[in-house]
Amino acid sequence: MYESFLMRRAKWVLVAFAALTLFFGYQIIGLKVDSSNEKMLSKADPAYGYLEEFRRIFGSDEFIVGAFRLPEPAGEKVLEEIEALAEKARRIPHVRMVQSPLRPSGDKDEELDEEEARRILVENPAYSNVLASGDFRSLALIIWLEHLEGDRVYRGRIVQAIRQLSSGHALNGARMYIAGIPVEKNDISAFVREDQQRIVPLMFVLIGVIIFAIFRNLLVTALVLLLLGCSLLWTLGLFAFAGKELNTVTGLIAPVVMIVTLGSVIHFLSHFARLGREGMSSGQAMQSALQIVLAPCFLAALTTAGGLLATATLGVPAVQEFAIFTAGGVMISFFLAVSVFPLLVILFARRGMAMRISNARGLLDRSIEWVVLVVSRYPWAVVGMAIFVAMGAGFGLMRLDVDTDIINSLRQSAPLYQATRFVDRYMGGVNSLEVMIDKTSGEKVVDPDTLRKVAGLQDFLESFPSVTKTYSIVDGLIFSSGLGPG
Repeated sequence: MYESFLMRRAKWVLVAFAALTLFFGYQIIGLKVDSSNEKMLSKADPAYGYLEEFRRIFGSDEFIVGAFRLPEPAGEKVLEEIEALAEKARRIPHVRMVQSPLRPSGDKDEELDEEEARRILVENPAYSNVLASGDFRSLALIIWLEHLEGDRVYRGRIVQAIRQLSSGHALNGARMYIAGIPVEKNDISAFVREDQQRIVPLMFVLIGVIIFAIFRNLLVTALVLLLLGCSLLWTLGLFAFAGKELNTVTGLIAPVVMIVTLGSVIHFLSHFARLGREGMSSGQAMQSALQIVLAPCFLAALTTAGGLLATATLGVPAVQEFAIFTAGGVMISFFLAVSVFPLLVILFARRGMAMRISNARGLLDRSIEWVVLVVSRYPWAVVGMAIFVAMGAGFGLMRLDVDTDIINSLRQSAPLYQATRFVDRYMGGVNSLEVMIDKTSGEKVVDPDTLRKVAGLQDFLESFPSVTKTYSIVDGLIFSSGLGPG
């Protein structure tokens, strides 16, 4: 039987456990956080192909906005200071181009004087409310990034370099706000790291308090926390060994594994404590408890892992990685809970350590007995209440909406939130939607009929309240011709 085999091979099991813990602990040292969102896109999705095609033709689609709001319209001195800042940004590695008020096209050879800049920035639809507001109090730099395939950290280096340039750089008391998709990717990845450093220790504390409240034994609580830590270490170590990186989705692996681990441990400890109170020795209680919990806990872990693996069919790489490695973590935690944890309990018990679990009836026991009593006495009332709650939940489900703006999930005091909302308010926003128009015949798209269709598409897009501006070749042709709209 498994229980007897475990007792006979206890020394080898614990040695293998220690060796594997050291191995996975070493692997977790190199665990990284992915600052891109590429794993949020399925490569089978046509949108991913369109993105790759856009990058092939036009280069990177990512840019960073550095915006100022001045107390009065910008003069020549302010424009020159902004241009000096833009010149420093151009020297940052992997910055493809910088558009500035004095060089709106981004061409290094272009440089306008104050009067010409005012005219171009206000009249040219490509730059109005993009590089400058109509009152010339809001000005911006647009910093275009190169796209480096396979390099997940270059965005972070550029964001940090730009923030170093802007730190302490104020124009007439106006600070520089840094926003854009690359900034969001960098800061969200930083938030993932911070969450791992804050939430996981907090969960350990809360779980420790709950376990102690249930079993009232410090040593048992310490062993449970040790098992949780090792389950998490093995799972994330395996994740890092596979060459994976944490992101906003896979960052949830840790709390899920910790929660699932508790099930098998609490079942084992409950039966172990009961059998011990009935007069069994620690060894007999351990083997009997394992006989009771092994099959049901295995089936529970297996079905949990299976449910997680079902989400891997969604096709999104980040979700697939979360599903696979969380399912693996569930099975790892089950294995440790029915092998290493019982042996540790016996090891400390045989060395005279206090392994007795309190037999006192606590608030939890009394609460459970009260619930059982209510359910048995008033079954139809309980069913009716469940139906009522389910109807309310169903009504709420119909009102459920998906918020695709990740900025709304940030605190309003966060620098990224403030910068993004500042650019949204004064400069038309940081989010862009690129639409590629291609003729299947291979002809150019500058014939009058096609241009009219492009203009019609612009009118349609501008009918959406959230669209602040559109720009196309039609606007460029109208401006260059000197003719007004129409």
